[in-house]
This record gives sequence, structure tokens and C-alpha cells, in this order.
Amino acid sequence: MFTLLHAQHWIERAWSEMGRDFDANLVPVSRFGELEVDDMAFPFKNSALESWLLKDGALVKDPNAKIVRVPFIAFAIDDEKNTMNIQVNWASRCGYGFEVAFNERGEVITQKMRWVS
Repeated sequence: MFTLLHAQHWIERAWSEMGRDFDANLVPVSRFGELEVDDMAFPFKNSALESWLLKDGALVKDPNAKIVRVPFIAFAIDDEKNTMNIQVNWASRCGYGFEVAFNERGEVITQKMRWVS
């Protein structure tokens, strides 16, 4: 449960660090049960467990938000390991995939970039 909160903070911080520069607003964000960081088609082929809109850098719960094109954010968390796999696409050919691990305070302890475009 705490991993979801950490993931949400990570996503909002990513928007403030990069997404806002692409004028990415109303970005659909979907959480999946599992997500292979390198499988770029996964978010388009599978159903999300939960959905939000990233609106001006803040996540707003929206069960109707769907990933249908770029921009989007797709992620999965493992509460037992306190980890997250995430794909972030702010614009065409501007995205990245990470494997992230948090400590119990929500601080990133490892962040492995798997791909960037």
C-alpha cells in the first residue's frame, strides 16, 4: 500500500522535472498488476487495475482514463519488494522505462533505466 503512495510521488516529481517541458497535460496514468518495462505494447493491450489523469502535475483519480496514445504513464508495483516498474512517454520519441526501488520512507534507493527514446 505504501508503495503506491511512493509511486504516485515519483510520477508527480517526474512531471515537474520533465513532463511540464513537453506541455504534457491530462496524461492518462494506469496501474497494472504486472508490467514488463521493455514491452512497449503492454499498456495498449491490457486492462488497468486503476487509472488517473496527471493534471498539471497532480494525479487525479479517474476510472475512465485510458491509455490510447502518447502521452501516457504505465506502471506496476510490488508491495512486498517495495518496487515499481514504469513506462513514461511524454511525447513521441520522448520516453523512458525504469525499475525503481523505494525504502520505507519513500526515498528512491535504486533506479535502473531500462530504455530511453
